[in-house]
Amino acid sequence: MKMRWYFCFFLISGFCSLVYEVVWLRLSMAEFGVTVTVTSIVLSMFMAGLGLGSWGAGLLLRLVRELTPSSALRFYALTELLIGISAFVVPHELRLGHSLVLRMGGAATWESPAYYVSVGVWLAATLIPWCTCMGATFPVFVYRAGAQPREVLLRRRRKGVSFWLTSSMEKASGS
Repeated sequence: MKMRWYFCFFLISGFCSLVYEVVWLRLSMAEFGVTVTVTSIVLSMFMAGLGLGSWGAGLLLRLVRELTPSSALRFYALTELLIGISAFVVPHELRLGHSLVLRMGGAATWESPAYYVSVGVWLAATLIPWCTCMGATFPVFVYRAGAQPREVLLRRRRKGVSFWLTSSMEKASGS
């Protein structure tokens, strides 16, 4: 498979991740309130999951050196499949979290520290696993790019900024 297809997949995947972030933020605000604290918790959990996934996948790929390019592609496809499943699961998890926080009653009154701690714990348990999958796509992508024959890498290096351009387009499309 040509590297330009991987760049296309990675660009689309990154754009979709930004869409997930916005949708999950809106759903979280609908369930737990439109406050700066809820927004901060959601964004923090999203970034924590991305970082954890990137670190974990990078560690896994360093430990499993004999991974073939086709195996790397399968791992990438698995992470993307799990991310796709999250589109259906996360809204239900957020509704469940809302009902559980309401059942706490007086223990966690609206905008109390106990309320935000319980919301934070629930959002962490809900979002971090799925965002970890999102973060895992980057090391797998880089591993696959590094698995190319040396002459292809040298030619790409001379071309210059293809990866930088892909990453910049992904960020700009989400803005």
